[in-house]
Amino acid sequence: MRVACGGYDDEESSLRRRIQADPSDIEAHRQLATIQSFRGDHAAAILALTELTHRFPRDTETRYELAMLQMMIEQDEHACEQLRGILALDPNHPRALAQTAFC
Repeated sequence: MRVACGGYDDEESSLRRRIQADPSDIEAHRQLATIQSFRGDHAAAILALTELTHRFPRDTETRYELAMLQMMIEQDEHACEQLRGILALDPNHPRALAQTAFC
């Protein structure tokens, strides 16, 4: 994702068009959640990522991004729950293994 000078509007519009054209474009959903988080709308980002984990329960990358956002805003128990879920799917997920040291 490339955003010049902190201007997220164009990128957000582009991502929303991608999602409208292909609702299964998980990368576009994740990038949109990242923009929401950068803007400080952590609740919207968490909601979006949580919905993705329900739609794509085996996608460890979305779970990991959700866990990192939850840790960032001090929702540690929720983050640890996501990390445990990742390890249940992929016991060798290197970033989840490293982060569980904080759980």
